[in-house]
Amino acid sequence: MKNSEIMARALADASGVSLGDIQQLVAAASATLPPGHRLDDEVPEAEAARMLESFRRNQQGIRLWLLNGYVQAVASAPPRAPTMDNAR
Repeated sequence: MKNSEIMARALADASGVSLGDIQQLVAAASATLPPGHRLDDEVPEAEAARMLESFRRNQQGIRLWLLNGYVQAVASAPPRAPTMDNAR
């Protein structure tokens, strides 16, 4: 199993987002990484199972990490221009 597959499964388990959607997100993100990143590295089956179990035990922490990332992204986004829907 590749690191990218482990990451996708852990994020899907913690977030409730479908594995397919998370795999697309991980693929898009990995395309922006510099050469030498380790997402394509193969992980031995026993180690992959151990990693996934560890991530499953820490789903609360993963959810908090995702939420903090969302809050930071919203805080750093430019203000939205007024539209008919939000100009009230």
